[in-house]
Amino acid sequence: MTEQEGEAIRLVDDVFWLERAGNLVTSSATLRLDAARQLMSALSWLWTVYTGVTIAGAIVKSPSLDLAPALALSVPSLLIVSAYAATAFAYMPVTMEFDPRDPVEVRVVYTESVRRGWRRLQWALAASAIAALSLAFAFAVVVAVTAR
Repeated sequence: MTEQEGEAIRLVDDVFWLERAGNLVTSSATLRLDAARQLMSALSWLWTVYTGVTIAGAIVKSPSLDLAPALALSVPSLLIVSAYAATAFAYMPVTMEFDPRDPVEVRVVYTESVRRGWRRLQWALAASAIAALSLAFAFAVVVAVTAR
């Protein structure tokens, strides 16, 4: 065994895995914030697509747009704005009270705040998926109405 191979084996020991676990714990909040920021960007893009679909539907069939297609075109607006609000809420810090002199309480509160933050992000992801599906439905309505 060469000296480099021995060094590689020594690096992957209990200390390595403890450091890895520590990095996962300390980076969890940052990862959530990054995910929320990217989701906000995706929703902004989705809003742009929605605007294009709505304008296309309104221009092509404006005088004869029935109530059902008009509602189908307007629902994504509410859902995209709601998803954006949920994502902004996921991006916000989780506020909790604790005694900073008690390490056990700090650990418990940190763990709970990370869990709550991830739960917020999961709700934002679900709301975004629903908004995206509603946009696909609105697009299908525009295609069906313009095909008549």
